[in-house]
Amino acid sequence: MKYSLYVLLILIPAIFCTNCPDGWVYQATTSQCYYYSDLVVNSNDQAATFCSNYSGGSLVSILSPDDYNFVTNIIETSGGSPYLIWIGLESNNLGALSWIDGSKVNYTKFSDNSTADLIQSNCFALRTKSPNDGFVPLSCGLNQPFLCKQHSSSCGLNLFTNSSGTILSPNYPSNYDNGLSCEYKIVLPDSSKLVRLSMTFLDIEQKWDYLRVYDGTKETGVIIANYTGDQEYSTLPSYLIGSSNVLTLYFYTDKTFTAKGFQAKYSSVSQLYYIKQNGTSGEISSTNYPQNYDPWESQYYIITAPPGTVVKMEFVYFETSRYDTELEIYDGKSTSYKRITSLSGSLVTDSSKPLIFRSTQNVVTLFFTAYDLYPLRGFDMIWSAEYQ
Repeated sequence: MKYSLYVLLILIPAIFCTNCPDGWVYQATTSQCYYYSDLVVNSNDQAATFCSNYSGGSLVSILSPDDYNFVTNIIETSGGSPYLIWIGLESNNLGALSWIDGSKVNYTKFSDNSTADLIQSNCFALRTKSPNDGFVPLSCGLNQPFLCKQHSSSCGLNLFTNSSGTILSPNYPSNYDNGLSCEYKIVLPDSSKLVRLSMTFLDIEQKWDYLRVYDGTKETGVIIANYTGDQEYSTLPSYLIGSSNVLTLYFYTDKTFTAKGFQAKYSSVSQLYYIKQNGTSGEISSTNYPQNYDPWESQYYIITAPPGTVVKMEFVYFETSRYDTELEIYDGKSTSYKRITSLSGSLVTDSSKPLIFRSTQNVVTLFFTAYDLYPLRGFDMIWSAEYQ
């Protein structure tokens, strides 16, 4: 499907603009991009699907006389059309009008006698030839050319210098644009702090679009996360922590298909140190256990068992705030590895019924974070090495 769209695009004349994909026309007053296809498609639905899949936009909405003059000029500049052209206006069986992109119908220009057909469900097309130019009700299954509309490509704010904030993909929660190459740099004002990044939403085109996180700058930093696809929150690392006060996100999108994008939140944390345990067995517990942990706490733990073994973890006690505190376990030597589980709440209060997890390799990383005004006892975990 992706490659067939490229073939279709080659056949369509291009008008270039730096704010729009190749072949699109930019309207500066509304920051919108327009795309006219004189190729005939099989139905209104097929035209709408093309606009959505290729551009992340929709069939065109025409919201003012200026809009109307602009789109008709695009068509005339391309040589005009003897056919009616699909637009994004539709009516239901009561004759109520709506634009498929959700815009309000605050402007209409119907061709002569077209309003007589508004008492039934219809799609609409545009007639550009005077004197009867305007919107024309039309059966949705007819073969017509079409006109698309989308937001102009813009990455938005790209430098974040506060101690905390939120980074959104362009247009979020609406679909992002195609052809993006956006860099977002976080530079905390306190150079002694570390950047902690939380990916709270992710929905981008699988494989072809991606979001990379660099520990430092894009030029010199190491990639510590590479997100792509539609992933549920539970499968994402809750937190990534860089090694300095600088973290960079790089968002790339190709020329076809879009989705809602991403939402990321960042904050500053104090320099962390790792509590390390090596060998064949041991015990790890939250700070102060069996007394309550501290109300504001972040702590890493790394367990390294002998090569050729996996790590068995038995929680004999676990009680934290359900919403503000969690313990994450990662299957490897850092939080960039696959997360085994995330624990919070009252899970184990009887040591005779432990909660057990196993890694797939000989190293695991645990990350405990507490943002809790009313801390509880925390956790106590016994671990041991098991040969495979």
